[in-house]
Amino acid sequence: MRASGISGYALARSSGLTDMHVYRARFSNLGERNAELIASALARELDLTEKDRLLLKAEIMGRPDHLARAYFGARSASWGSSA
Repeated sequence: MRASGISGYALARSSGLTDMHVYRARFSNLGERNAELIASALARELDLTEKDRLLLKAEIMGRPDHLARAYFGARSASWGSSA
């Protein structure tokens, strides 16, 4: 997020989150909803493609290699499991 040149405060305002959530995203993994809000705000500001937005969301969630989880959400991991 620092590389984007957008301040944490401005990103918090555009995403609808508190600045503490944005600050935490730099150091720890966030949940799907907060990651979506931050990724969407950055994608709007930087004019990113949908794929880049999903990659960013997956990275914020702590799963940079898991695009399906970023696209479908956290529940997608349990869809294939047997009961």
